[in-house]
Amino acid sequence: MPRRRLTSLLRWLPGTAILAGLAVFALRKVEWAHFSEIVQRAEPAWLVAAVLMQLGTYLCAAATLQRGIKASGVSRNLFGLVPLGLAKLFVDQVVPTGGLGGTVLVVRALERRGVKRGVATAAVVVNTLAFYASYAVAVGGTLAGLWLRH
Repeated sequence: MPRRRLTSLLRWLPGTAILAGLAVFALRKVEWAHFSEIVQRAEPAWLVAAVLMQLGTYLCAAATLQRGIKASGVSRNLFGLVPLGLAKLFVDQVVPTGGLGGTVLVVRALERRGVKRGVATAAVVVNTLAFYASYAVAVGGTLAGLWLRH
């Protein structure tokens, strides 16, 4: 058991080191005066709205995974899938693999949760299609709004 724990910790080491390096780099490049000005101008209601919308994104990603899994007769808790939705979106944004990194991550995580590989893959495909469909709807709405305002 201790060896397994050490192996698990060592797997996190490269990512943690990269994150720490990025944090150090970002903190050196921050223009603190400009940041302070932005914070002073911030309106709390808009920040709360932004946080709630971001949380909604992760909840919707988890919900599409849940619906994809449930279609095969397997039931999983929605809130147990939220970390997978967050992880997929994070990996897809941070790692330049065209969405494959997050997909592989979620499929393997679902397999560890007892979901068959085919079902997990289908759920992730549905999740990806829903993600791109939502972007299409947002672009369509934006274009319609621009067209109405000339």
